[in-house]
Amino acid sequence: MPRIRHLALWLFFCVVCTSNLYAQIPEENDLLKQGEALNDAGYYDSAVQVLLRAKSISAQGEERLIDVFYALGESYLNLGLCDSADYYIRLGLDKSTESSIDQANGFHKLAKAEGGCAGKWGEAAQILKKSIAIKQSHFGAESVQVSKDYTLMGYLYHFHGDYDSALYFLEKALVIREDNPDIDSVELSVTYYYLGNVFERKGQLKKALSFNQKALKIREKKLRPNHPSTSNCLNNVGNNYKAMGNYDRALDYYLRGLEIRKQTLGPDHVNVGASYYSIGTLYGNLFNYRRAIHFIEQGNVIVKKRFGEQLPVLHTYYAYLGRLYAKAGNEKKAKELLDRSQMLAEKHLNANHPYLAIVYNIVGQYYADRNLLERQKEYHQKALAIYQSDNAATIAEADVLMRLGEANAKLNMFQQADIYYRDALKIYSDKLGSKNPKVATLYQLVGDLKKAQGETEEALDYYRSSLEAISLKKVNYNDIDIQFFTHKQVALNSLNRIASTYSEMGDDELTISIRYYEKAIDLIDLIASEFQLEESRNQLSKDTRAVFDGVVAAAYQLYENRNDAEYKHLLFEVIEKSKSPVLKARIYENEAKRFAGVPDSLVTREQDIRVEVAYYREQLRDAIAMGEQEKMDLFQQEVFDAQSTYEAFKLKLREQYPKYYDYWYTNETLTAEDLQGSLAEDEMLITYYWGKNSIFITGISQQTINLEKIPITEYLTNSIEDYHRSLTDNVFIVESSVEADSLLVTSAYYLYSKLVKPVIPKSEIPDKLTIIPDGPLSRLSFGTLLTESAEPIDVQYEQLTYLLSNYDISYGYNAALTYRSSDGNTGLRFGGFAPSYSQMLYEDIDSSKHPMTYELVRNGKLPLPGAIAEVREIQQLIGGKIWVNEEASESVFKKNANQYSILHLAMHSLLNHQEPAYSELLFNAENDTLNDGYLTIDEIYNLDIEATMVVLSACSSGGGSMQVGEGPISFTRAFSYAGCPSVIMSMWKLPDAATSKIMVEFYKRIKAGESKDQALRNAQLSYLSEAEDPLYRHPFFWGSFVAMGDTEPINDETERYWMWILLALLLVGLVFGFQRRFV
Repeated sequence: MPRIRHLALWLFFCVVCTSNLYAQIPEENDLLKQGEALNDAGYYDSAVQVLLRAKSISAQGEERLIDVFYALGESYLNLGLCDSADYYIRLGLDKSTESSIDQANGFHKLAKAEGGCAGKWGEAAQILKKSIAIKQSHFGAESVQVSKDYTLMGYLYHFHGDYDSALYFLEKALVIREDNPDIDSVELSVTYYYLGNVFERKGQLKKALSFNQKALKIREKKLRPNHPSTSNCLNNVGNNYKAMGNYDRALDYYLRGLEIRKQTLGPDHVNVGASYYSIGTLYGNLFNYRRAIHFIEQGNVIVKKRFGEQLPVLHTYYAYLGRLYAKAGNEKKAKELLDRSQMLAEKHLNANHPYLAIVYNIVGQYYADRNLLERQKEYHQKALAIYQSDNAATIAEADVLMRLGEANAKLNMFQQADIYYRDALKIYSDKLGSKNPKVATLYQLVGDLKKAQGETEEALDYYRSSLEAISLKKVNYNDIDIQFFTHKQVALNSLNRIASTYSEMGDDELTISIRYYEKAIDLIDLIASEFQLEESRNQLSKDTRAVFDGVVAAAYQLYENRNDAEYKHLLFEVIEKSKSPVLKARIYENEAKRFAGVPDSLVTREQDIRVEVAYYREQLRDAIAMGEQEKMDLFQQEVFDAQSTYEAFKLKLREQYPKYYDYWYTNETLTAEDLQGSLAEDEMLITYYWGKNSIFITGISQQTINLEKIPITEYLTNSIEDYHRSLTDNVFIVESSVEADSLLVTSAYYLYSKLVKPVIPKSEIPDKLTIIPDGPLSRLSFGTLLTESAEPIDVQYEQLTYLLSNYDISYGYNAALTYRSSDGNTGLRFGGFAPSYSQMLYEDIDSSKHPMTYELVRNGKLPLPGAIAEVREIQQLIGGKIWVNEEASESVFKKNANQYSILHLAMHSLLNHQEPAYSELLFNAENDTLNDGYLTIDEIYNLDIEATMVVLSACSSGGGSMQVGEGPISFTRAFSYAGCPSVIMSMWKLPDAATSKIMVEFYKRIKAGESKDQALRNAQLSYLSEAEDPLYRHPFFWGSFVAMGDTEPINDETERYWMWILLALLLVGLVFGFQRRFV
């Protein structure tokens, strides 16, 4: 991500230059002195109150009134209230005598207000020159009094971008102050502070860190604990460590500074916004885009509220936020922000303004990410022209040179690329030295250039140099220790490049490739362990998919070349690790809490925070839908605060309960041998991996492991689409029956022959299949595939040979979750919910918040007349309790969800493909005063479900937007996430009557003791055989339901209860009879 941290520094000025900062509040009743002392101690609001009282006392006299006005201006300045500061300072100046020290002091304070608070650095410099002239005439050019002005002038030149002039004035001030034993050490720390800024901007990071640490040491020693001025030094030290690539230390300093600012300045102070910017850019550098977005948005809200959109720093952060949204996959939001950023920057800034260059640089990187290379070059050339206009050879210039080299390399303009890379490396080496993530990134790109030119060994040398640039010790390439990498994401990119390069060098190098890929996967696990938010881990899974693509392909090639079982096992384990890592981590986390003895009170606290986050996110979404800007700003802040609280809670939990963390993240991946030991004799697991160019299939039974590699051809992808359409599109099935039937039988048999048949052993035919799909295969209902070809004319659906006819079939997210033991509620304790929606009118529904429900009601498709009859019939069959009509509310469900071993939801499910977290289960809300009747996926995530099985009789409950590595973001996944080991779901919409008939038969068989997958299979085949209308025998009507997760039978505890009673009575009878024989 771009290097823009220096942009926030100007915001910190407000509380930096306070003199006598360590003064204590005097005991004498002097309001002016009390106000000044409160200001010096960092109590700015209190200082203003006292000084306003001082102003109101007329007996203070003219001279003291000037001091009161100046002191008020200083306090308002520290509060970031620029207009008030400017007003009172000018009042003091109006009362001062021409060329007096009072006037000089007023000019100095006004320059601070204009330059530091209002950002008018040119005007501020002219004002400050007046102060310098007066003080030089009174005290001399080398006086302590003038040194204060020199320090401020250095600051102004620094933010004007004239670093040499800034350094000239700051070093003049330093000579005066360091040589004077009477100088206030806190005043000296101000000079150190700005010198640190300038040297950091010039890329001399060691000097910058030295000066910033000196400033911090003084302030921590001389000022009260948590003084606002100390936070500025903490932030600067964090900037230095971030520039050096030491992100862990940088974040520590940033968070310490932020806490001080929030406590002492309030949550809306511009310096708090500056801290958000610093932390946000840090998370961006760590590729934690979701977390970065939260912080940058909050910084923008504060800065925009205080200064409006004309402020240059805001333009750059709009652009940066746009690129973050692009990285997170929100193209629409990204383009809006990037376009607005460019428009504002070009409107308000001159043609050579460095902030305009930053905007151009970020826009160029956006186009680079999309491989729009000519557009990238256009914007990066604009940025480079601005940076080179002052001949400063800055790090920002090197950043642009590096990206221009990358664009030219991709365009096969290798010579020009090499020139750009060399120029960038010279600046980086001069400014940063050889150990830095920027240098490491440049080495990666030079390696790519060498590889494109066919110089493979040279490419590998540069990739290794990249690793050396971010390692705390010499890298041992025979046994790489990933703990010593200072920038894990850059290291991951280097390892992936090395591994993929070796994989392209032939069979002899594939084992080396595997070794590097395995280290890359270890690094992915380490990075994931540092992400507290699930959305960040989801993004990580997406960003690192290429690593798994590479190692899967390499392992298969090794197996094919050497026929070594080791690589079959490796392939399975890698595929297993790639499957649903976020869902798996969530489920294992709950186990870890129990294992580590985390108190129930903390578990409840975490649940409360998660619910709070979900609530505010939904409120924010509604405000966006309604276009209510005030509410948007409010709830954006609430979401940010709640997520920050959650992240802090998780970090604290990790510190207090290390066993919890260790168990959570050190669960071993399920091995092929372990899985074979868990499988029944008649059972087989088939897992799929949708790779870059091929599908990799692993079929595992007790005795065999079979592998297949299927090329992803256009015919295959078209067959998946044809199959899905001919199976799920009821209009197409009825109105174009000949075409639909032809597509169905052709595609269903082709997909079986490619995806299933090759891995089922002929000598060991199983009775049960567990399917773990991936990518587009998640849309298949495998049971409806055809094991024999059929004529595509006059199709008789009941005579087709479906896969379901021969096998019990279930599905899973990954093998580890599928074969783990369940400890939830047991028995046939049934809880059913079936709302009627009879009172729901479309004019009562907010179409902007709930458009899908609005359309259902308008089109007359809302009633589900069979749902209530369905749950009543099931209740008569197995007992339990049901809630129907208006009783089937969201609040009633949340209250009773944990009381039943079986939860049955017969209602509408409304999928939101744009925002899958806000897909909804529609309850009755007529008499619900606590909830709105729309149970979202986001809300389900935060429930604690202890049921053995959830049956989603709702339509399309298994569908949803695809998440790489996680599968569909569906209601099924949400209930699994909430703790339910088994979910029965529907993959597409089907008629109410068919649903009811299949569900009732399913429960009859569950009660009879059949396993869940067997019961569902028999219910579906029963429907097929009994359907009187030939059309209703089409798999559209019965193939939608599938069993996900644990398939073990559910024991009827009522029968077991009576069995124990009878056994006890029998035992009593035997004892009684035995005693009578011997009486």
